[in-house]
Amino acid sequence: MATRNGNIRLGLPRSFVGTITTRTLEGTVQYSSNVTPHMAVFSEMKSVRKAFLGNYDRSQYGALYLHQ
Repeated sequence: MATRNGNIRLGLPRSFVGTITTRTLEGTVQYSSNVTPHMAVFSEMKSVRKAFLGNYDRSQYGALYLHQ
């Protein structure tokens, strides 16, 4: 998704668990008050934010790579 001068609204199901990467050249990225408590930001450099939404421990995200 992209916009030159405007807003983007993205709806996710409450059951969504996974990584979210956002990028903005100008302006800000805002998450709803329902999403924020369930999000862990991994990194934020320049215009790119990488985060995980959901319960990271229960998701076993990355477990495949740990056991190789």
